[in-house]
Amino acid sequence: MYSRAAKTEFPHKLEAVRCNLCGADDTGLSFRARNLWDNAPERIYYNVVRCKRCGLRYLNPRLSASAIGTLYQEDYISYGIPTYTPEPLSARGEMAARWRREIFDGWQGKQAPSMVRQLLLSFAWHLRRIRYDVLRFRGEGRRLLEIGCGLGDYLAHKKSLGWDVCGVELASHAVKICRDRGLSVMQEAFDGVGWAADSFDAIVLRNVLEHVLDPLDVLRQSWRILKPGGIVYIVAPSAHSIPAWLFGSFWSGLHVPYHSFFYTPKTLAAFLQRAGLRMLSWYTLSSTTGYTLSLEWVLRDRLRLSIRRDCIRHHKLLCKMAVPFVRLGDWVKLGDNLHIIARKPES
Repeated sequence: MYSRAAKTEFPHKLEAVRCNLCGADDTGLSFRARNLWDNAPERIYYNVVRCKRCGLRYLNPRLSASAIGTLYQEDYISYGIPTYTPEPLSARGEMAARWRREIFDGWQGKQAPSMVRQLLLSFAWHLRRIRYDVLRFRGEGRRLLEIGCGLGDYLAHKKSLGWDVCGVELASHAVKICRDRGLSVMQEAFDGVGWAADSFDAIVLRNVLEHVLDPLDVLRQSWRILKPGGIVYIVAPSAHSIPAWLFGSFWSGLHVPYHSFFYTPKTLAAFLQRAGLRMLSWYTLSSTTGYTLSLEWVLRDRLRLSIRRDCIRHHKLLCKMAVPFVRLGDWVKLGDNLHIIARKPES
C-alpha cells in the first residue's frame, strides 16, 4: 500500500508517543527513514525506534491522527488500481477450498477428524496454495468483517463465496466505490462501537495493522465483536525478514510515515496475547517486491541513479531471479510478508 504522490510531510504535527505494547518510554534509534515515494526537494526523515523493554519497533515521533488522515487521498496507490471482479473457483480452487474450510473448522474447534485426516490436514496446511488466503472457501452464511477494506475486492470475493460480509474504511472515495459495488461498508476509524459483541466468525486485517495508531485497541475491539472460537486473520510487513535486514531504511515494507509500526512475529504475538487472542499459526508468504522495489530505492536514492519508476520493481528477469530468495525466505519464515491466524478462546 503506497502513495505515488509527491507530497511534503507535516513535521510541525509530529507527536512523541510511548510504546503501544508495553507502555514504556525507553527506546533506542534503529535508523532514520523517509518516504521514498515522495519526490519533493525537501527531504523529511523519521525516527524508527525500538522499545528496549519489549522490542517493538515504531515511529517516534510520528504524525498526529489528524495529519496522517490527510495522507490517504484518491492518489493513494491502493485506491488507484482497477477493481477486481470475482471469478468462480476452478476445479483445483474448489479442492483447495475444501481443505481450507476443514482447517478453518479445526481452528474453531468444530470438528474432531480421525488421526489420518489430521495428518492429511497438517500436510495440506504446509502447501503454499492452501496458505494463500486462508478464508478462500464457501462461507455458508458465516459473517466476516474486513477492517481497512480499501476498494472492496476482498469483500466482493468473499461475498461471491457466500460469506455475509461488511467492512470498515476511512477514505470517503473508497467507501463510495465499495457501496456502488453493493458492499456494506462503514466510513470510520475502527473502534468496534458499530457492532454488538460476538458478531463475527472472522475478522480480517490485511496490511492495515501497521497503519493504525493504536493496534492494541483495534485487537481488543476485534476480540469483543468476535464470536467465541472466531478467527482473526492478519497480514503485515515483517521486520524480522531477510529484505528488512538486507535493505534497512530502503526496505519497501517501511513506507514511512504511512506505517507507524514495524512488527515481528514475537511482537505481534505479544499484542494478540494482551488482547485476549491466542495465536494458532504464523508464516510468511512473500512476493518479489521486497527485493526488487527495495533495490530500486537503493539505486535511485542512495546511488542517485536516474531510473524510471517501477522499471526495477517490475523487471521480468530480476523478478525471476528474486523468486528463489523469496521461496527460501518463506521456507525458513524469514519472508517480509507476515501472515498470522489467531483465535478468540471459547471461554
